[in-house]
Amino acid sequence: TVLDPWLGGPVMNAMSLHHTSFTVADLDESVAWYEGIGCTVEASHLIEGAWLDRLTGLSGCKMKLAFLSTPGVRDVLLELIEYLAPSARASAVAPNIVGSGHIAFQVDDVEGAVAKFATHGVNPLASPVFIEEGPFSGNTVVYLSRGRGELIELTQPEHFVPNDHV
Repeated sequence: TVLDPWLGGPVMNAMSLHHTSFTVADLDESVAWYEGIGCTVEASHLIEGAWLDRLTGLSGCKMKLAFLSTPGVRDVLLELIEYLAPSARASAVAPNIVGSGHIAFQVDDVEGAVAKFATHGVNPLASPVFIEEGPFSGNTVVYLSRGRGELIELTQPEHFVPNDHV
């Protein structure tokens, strides 16, 4: 239940998380990249129309999009959207920009994954960090940037944490 901070009552009862989304510059390139790390395309569409203009608040909106399932999680999707019209605008990528987001993948070897990603031009914002204290102590984490507006976090727990126990 989501509570309205002003009224104190429930605003809605969310049934589940359906998807998270990134706007990308090149859908085909992005889909290929995510497939390369184990994601699977579940659906793709070219969409436009008055309903899309109303939804986005953009006149003449036209987009290509793809929904991908991620390794180990089939019921929450990653949506990638390429705006064909009006064209997408690039913005700065940093984890502290209001409205920014990231997708996190649990891996068994952060250092090894960072090295593999680097061979494909995906670089860390900083060196991997071992968290020594607090609620995430024992985890090693790193943020990566594809240089295309997406932030990706890799997390290596000290002990494997199944998704249904997070």
